[in-house]
Amino acid sequence: MNILIQVIGTIGILIKVVSIQKKEKSEILAYQGVAFMFISLQYFLLGVYTPASLNVSTSIRSFIFRGYTKNNKTIPIFWLFIFLSITLLFAIFTWNGYLALIPIINTSMYVISTWVKDAKWLRICFILAALLFMYYNFSVGAYTILAGNLLEVISGTNAVIKYDKKSK
Repeated sequence: MNILIQVIGTIGILIKVVSIQKKEKSEILAYQGVAFMFISLQYFLLGVYTPASLNVSTSIRSFIFRGYTKNNKTIPIFWLFIFLSITLLFAIFTWNGYLALIPIINTSMYVISTWVKDAKWLRICFILAALLFMYYNFSVGAYTILAGNLLEVISGTNAVIKYDKKSK
């Protein structure tokens, strides 16, 4: 079972790494919506419920925000407050110690960075979240996602250089 759990995490992290290489924010969000479902499943199977529940919320948020982004519409601010509130509720109900602060902080960063129109902020948060999650994933035994976090940092840095630095 442990190998299957790690394979599920690997699929999620690979999709997430590919997502950040996409130029358009709507594409990033579509890939991330799928990736976060796989990652959520891995955390659930590992018995780590704070990030499992937060990643389900993140996946749903990715698809909702993608609908607005794809149609060049501004994401209404009420969605920002709804998903930050959901993050807080999941944090309260699944709290299991200070280590849970990492997925809570990361999810909050993702909510805000995906609400902002500029994909540059999404990429920067992606890198910061991967750095924080390296410690978390080591601590909870999500080793394939831990290895993937390193790929996320490399991929995210590459995307920032490729898309965000050239546009200046």
